[in-house]
Amino acid sequence: MKRIISFAAAFMLLFALSGCEKEPVLHLGLNYRITDIQPEQQTLTAQSLDRPADQEPITLLCEGVPVIYCNFDTGDVWEIEFRDLEVGDDITVDAYEHELDQLDAQDGQKALNIKQIQLQTQRLNETP
Repeated sequence: MKRIISFAAAFMLLFALSGCEKEPVLHLGLNYRITDIQPEQQTLTAQSLDRPADQEPITLLCEGVPVIYCNFDTGDVWEIEFRDLEVGDDITVDAYEHELDQLDAQDGQKALNIKQIQLQTQRLNETP
């Protein structure tokens, strides 16, 4: 009987450990202010609003990335175009943790691959 219990406990432990695959962590809502837009390359140059000590602008790589807008008054959310973004706009972006780790390790002009952009500046009032 002890063998069966030991075998069952070992099996359950191995089964539990096999399900512990590390999932990539997606950071939501990293705040930036756009300082330059390069439409041909689909990139933005932006200043971090979350890290005031980090005053060096970074390049946000945006090719193929969805851009959304949320009207805070109504709660309506819709997709907008990259060309709708303007210098001075406040945005939030989503990026994976490993991308942020690579960003911190970079010297010189830093570039960040992002997964989504949300326009925070409330200037689009009509649903397209």
